[in-house]
Formats: sequence, C-alpha cells, structure tokens
Amino acid sequence: MEKFTIGVVLGAMAGALAVANSYKVRMLVKKGQDEVKDRLDEIIDEKLKKIDESLPNSNDEKAEKKRKRA
Repeated sequence: MEKFTIGVVLGAMAGALAVANSYKVRMLVKKGQDEVKDRLDEIIDEKLKKIDESLPNSNDEKAEKKRKRA
C-alpha cells in the first residue's frame, strides 16, 4: 500500500510538472475542464426544468382562484 501511495504522489508530481511546462497540455486540460463544466451546466438546467415543470405553478393557481371569486 505504501508503494502504491508513493507511486500516486510521484505520478501526480510528474503530471503537474508536465502540465506546468507544456502550453499545449495546459490548453488541453483547460478545454477539458470547460467541456465538463458546460455539460454539467446542461445537466443541471435539464434537472431544474423537470423539477420546475413537475411543481404546480403558484401564479396560475392564484389567478384561477381570483377568477372563481369574480
């Protein structure tokens, strides 16, 4: 387990050095992060839309009550 942990740490350090020293790799990482963020935004928007559609619209209910009173 200790060897594995040391390997992970050394690999992370080597990856960080490669990213820090290479403009192309930095741009690829940034592009990947942007794509992930965009996709997560889409997923969250879809879920919020579904939640919003499933909830009764309180404004419509209030307007209907007012019409019934009149």
